[in-house]
Amino acid sequence: MSKILVIEDDINIRKFIATNLAIRGYEVIEAANATDGLSKLRDASPAILLLDIKLPDMSGWDLLRIMASDEKISGIPVVVITASAGNMPPGPEVYENLRRVLIKPVSAQELTAVVKESLV
Repeated sequence: MSKILVIEDDINIRKFIATNLAIRGYEVIEAANATDGLSKLRDASPAILLLDIKLPDMSGWDLLRIMASDEKISGIPVVVITASAGNMPPGPEVYENLRRVLIKPVSAQELTAVVKESLV
């Protein structure tokens, strides 16, 4: 099944996401910050990225701008998971492969449905 990278600094949320996807057969890779996540993006080439916006080392929007300029990872679809609708993207130019923005808390059912839909 597909490989998914989760970049989320809150360990409880990260484990919730990872566990729910793993029991559905997905291979889940985890990162607690954008720097580690960027390295894992380049090394693992996941099928999709689930990305928090408020990270300790840079914002998720900044990470998306880096991704957009890196040919190796620019095509990876992204689902943003954020705590606030106020964290919406500054504009569509941020990242053309942004599939959805989910507002926390996210249910296991919504998470699974959005991942499945985004992988098509």
